[in-house]
Amino acid sequence: MKGGDDDLQGSFEEAVGRVRRAVRTHTEDQSVGEVAAQLDAILTPRKVVLCDRGSEQAFFINEANLAIEFEIAMVRRIAELMADVADASSHSNDEERRLLQAALAEYVIHELTHWVQGFPDYTQVPDIKNGIGGEGLAMLDVAADCIAARLAALAEMEIQGANGLTIEQAYVNNLVLAYLLGAQLFPAERRKHKLQRSLGLLMSATLAQADSLGAVNRDRLFSGWRPTQPLFAFDPGGNGVFNAFVLDRPPAILILGGKPPPRLLVEELWQRLGEPNADALIELAAKIFIAMGVIDKSVLLGGKLKLGVGLTLAR
Repeated sequence: MKGGDDDLQGSFEEAVGRVRRAVRTHTEDQSVGEVAAQLDAILTPRKVVLCDRGSEQAFFINEANLAIEFEIAMVRRIAELMADVADASSHSNDEERRLLQAALAEYVIHELTHWVQGFPDYTQVPDIKNGIGGEGLAMLDVAADCIAARLAALAEMEIQGANGLTIEQAYVNNLVLAYLLGAQLFPAERRKHKLQRSLGLLMSATLAQADSLGAVNRDRLFSGWRPTQPLFAFDPGGNGVFNAFVLDRPPAILILGGKPPPRLLVEELWQRLGEPNADALIELAAKIFIAMGVIDKSVLLGGKLKLGVGLTLAR
């Protein structure tokens, strides 16, 4: 590693410490406890370090040294992205550091959740794609996104009190972070399954925020829906459908009949997926949900969704 990476090394080590405490502490959490226990079993006997192998693989398992080695190139890119987010949103240095810690914690949890899901090695990805296609891999990704968002939010609440945020607001912000990490670090290139993953995250962030405000009309949704459940969006295709699979046990359809979605808004949102201005996309999603009677229009204040902390990356 380069000498200039010393600060990044410190930030990464601090984020890993957050992750260790979170998975150890929250094994009884209703939504992520089972995965937290499995992650704790993975992390307890192993050290987590950075490496510089010049690989696209996120991490390597070095059992000889009981180590999990994360490729530093992606960690650098996350740090650069969070600096851009902080600059665009006029965040202070302390807020930028908080964003970086949250993003690194989410990244580490997301990648290690793939180990829990059964594919710790990047070389297994082609087999998964051949076996279940891009949609299947994207579903695994969005599930890992939501687990990481929840555990990182729990970690932030413990360590920093989330700067006055509630756990619900911290979770929503982490869903937005998950969208930004996916959209900016791994551009969708209009690949349908990646867009469906991105749309599912934005739908989750919108519904979770509305739910924290008591503005979700639950009779319009799958009865078992909870804000922490991953959503994998339908492809709007040519008919403007706006719905999602709830990745539950068993999987279910999110929105139950009722008013049709406003097709032009759905098409606009679909075409704009991947843009860095997540707040604007969430506002669009909120307007669609309102038109369908899923959430109450009270969630919009002056035409904008009331978010806990803006994480917009403006251009």
